Amino acid sequence: MKIVKEDNVIKKNIGKVDLKIALCYPNQYRIGMSCLALHYIYNLFNSYENVACERFFLENNFSLESQLSLSKFDIVAFTLQFELDYINMFKILSSSKIPIDRKKRGINHPIIIAGGPCIIENPLPLSNFVDIFFIGEAEVLAPKFIEKALSLKNIRHDLLDFSSITGLYLPEAKNKTKRVWVENIDDAFYPTIQVLTRMYDKSTKPIFSNSFLLEVSRGCGRGCRFCLSGYVYRPPRYRSIRKIERIIDEAIENHKISKITLVGTSASDHPKFKEICELVLSKNLLFSTPSLRVDVLDESIISSLFKGGQKTATIAPESGSEFLRALINKPIPDSLILNVTRMFQRNNVPSLKMYFMIGLPNESIKDIETINIISSKILESFKGLLKLSINPLIPKPYTPMQWIPYIARKEYTEKVQSIKPLKGKGIDISIGSWFMGCLEHILSLGTPEFLNMLADLLIVNDLTNWRSLIRRLKLNIYDYSRMLTANVDENPLFNIIDNGVSISFLKAEYDKMMSALFTQPCPNTCSFCGVCNQ
Repeated sequence: MKIVKEDNVIKKNIGKVDLKIALCYPNQYRIGMSCLALHYIYNLFNSYENVACERFFLENNFSLESQLSLSKFDIVAFTLQFELDYINMFKILSSSKIPIDRKKRGINHPIIIAGGPCIIENPLPLSNFVDIFFIGEAEVLAPKFIEKALSLKNIRHDLLDFSSITGLYLPEAKNKTKRVWVENIDDAFYPTIQVLTRMYDKSTKPIFSNSFLLEVSRGCGRGCRFCLSGYVYRPPRYRSIRKIERIIDEAIENHKISKITLVGTSASDHPKFKEICELVLSKNLLFSTPSLRVDVLDESIISSLFKGGQKTATIAPESGSEFLRALINKPIPDSLILNVTRMFQRNNVPSLKMYFMIGLPNESIKDIETINIISSKILESFKGLLKLSINPLIPKPYTPMQWIPYIARKEYTEKVQSIKPLKGKGIDISIGSWFMGCLEHILSLGTPEFLNMLADLLIVNDLTNWRSLIRRLKLNIYDYSRMLTANVDENPLFNIIDNGVSISFLKAEYDKMMSALFTQPCPNTCSFCGVCNQ
């Protein structure tokens, strides 16, 4: 990896600590350094005086802090944000001569732990490769894990002792567990000192540049029926504006920051979002947020955002069809979308990005053509660059969509071809890969068998990408995907991991979805999903 200059790097005398943890983000540095989870875990582990945590990314074979090889650490921790990064996890382990198969690791090998949304979603595909899974939020699990690790003479020999901690799943122990979460995020640890990349080139520039990442909320209560985060990060929790101001003030005091990125599953849903925008502006800071909820925006919020330096407004109608939006519990009328885009134009927003999905239940070609219609209507008033991101729906476990099959390749291709808005007249269109979407579906809903086959090929043939692996495997991934959907009720996942949301609630939401019935958002109205034990 090319040399970067960073501020606030934590360097300890690694020879004098009791526990050495390698924190791995299995993708490029520029992506990993824009992930708040990485900053959380890095600072949380390093908050223990006798623990050293150092970072690894896909590009570097040695830790950034002390240039130590991965195999020299006691624990290797992966934060897995995307299913397609699993192959990179294998690459990192094999390049460090650490056996991929957990059963082939010896007493002197580090233990492998993993957490993140992919693990909370479904750890089973990786259960033959990872020793301990974190099912839940790090602020709850990390202190218990560290305390236990420090108390053991040999953590690999005494590995099964970790199964007593609620929220940890050990494939070797075959223990059932349940997701744990922070009840009040105001009381939780927050990394007010973050590593900021000050000198970089194009290949190492973080997505959010050298912005300070500020989480204003966690979870979402809207209940969009396709959204994994809306179910496995329930209940929705909001950081108080008093706590937010305290974090900003500490960040300013601790290191020179000029920009903040507001982070949250649905940051703009924060009941004090307008006040947060005004607060950040009052501190003479630039700020942005990755995505905006259309039905909470008004003229003053949009004005504040673009005074704060936001370059692109990002919204997610998900479908051009009002009926399909109602079906997925996101009943936003066209009139509201058009009104908001007119507000964007009045505030001279240079760029608007919109996300759409293909493959929703009961979807027709006419529904897809409504994307053309609404795009054309937007361009009647919006004069900036309009970007459309079109992707296949990927049905996820622990959502009402888990019973919906992934779209067939031919159908996806035909529907994509019907999207023909005013190309070349202020519209940029990106189309997501059917193949990669199908793989993501398999990995999110799958069991250990699929990755076991791939891992054997990876080891024997030194294959380095998904397409070459699947080609060598000679597997029809679409048929395999449909088999997983057909057998979802027999998936052992739901007997091992209790994510809080009951299967009966998900089935009720599936029935409501097929009738396009609306479910009120949490916490305004309780729908008895099971998370709060009501």
